[in-house]
Amino acid sequence: MAVRGVRHQATGEMFASLSRDEHGAGTANIHAGSALLATGGICMLGGLGLLQKRKTRHHSDLGAIPTQLADAFGLIIESRDTKGDHSLFTQTIHTLQQAVQPGNHLYSHWQFSAQDYKELVAHARSLEVELSPEAEKIIHGYYMASRRVRTQTHGFKMSVGSVKLLISLAEAHCKLSLRTQVLQEDAVIAVLLCENSVTLKHGASALVIPPHPVFPFDLGGADSLQKRDAALDELHQNILRFIYAYAPGAEMFITEE
Repeated sequence: MAVRGVRHQATGEMFASLSRDEHGAGTANIHAGSALLATGGICMLGGLGLLQKRKTRHHSDLGAIPTQLADAFGLIIESRDTKGDHSLFTQTIHTLQQAVQPGNHLYSHWQFSAQDYKELVAHARSLEVELSPEAEKIIHGYYMASRRVRTQTHGFKMSVGSVKLLISLAEAHCKLSLRTQVLQEDAVIAVLLCENSVTLKHGASALVIPPHPVFPFDLGGADSLQKRDAALDELHQNILRFIYAYAPGAEMFITEE
């Protein structure tokens, strides 16, 4: 759904930098860096632990999430998918099979092609969606409750731009669900993503949620999906309790905020 996407390589530059050109006199190399190239889009970093030693030392005093990285993007999502450790090997096998057997269907059971996926995303992006009153109350209620709690506990004041980010996330989830009205479930997903991102930057708040509620990596079948839905329903109720506890009457102040 994003305008562009960049996959950061562990050996590459994460941020913009300037270095002397070893092969020329009086010349320099300008490295844009993955974060800058992904402006307005998505940057997939992979494991920060795989950075070169000099880069690891450079970021070691900045905590788990480098300050520059936190400032470059409005939303940071941390994935703890341990299965992703074998992704490079899997991609290599897939590429070799395509080279040895060009034109053959490598996975007969897989009916959803890359072209189908592209068409699905293109159709989803073209949808015009409308924010429902229920979803709007959750988004604005969470914003005011979180702003109040974090100002008191961390001295951090959430910007009004956070509301725009929350709405964008909810609309994106709605579009991917091929709906034209943003529902409460879309707002819940947006809140969970945003809260995880803010927690990575500034620490936990009174709204305590697991580190990977939206994208759990232990899904293995229909039973797992049902468990995920049940967990999201419970988190939905926790979000409502958080709103009622720290932003009572939130819907009355939406216009004022």
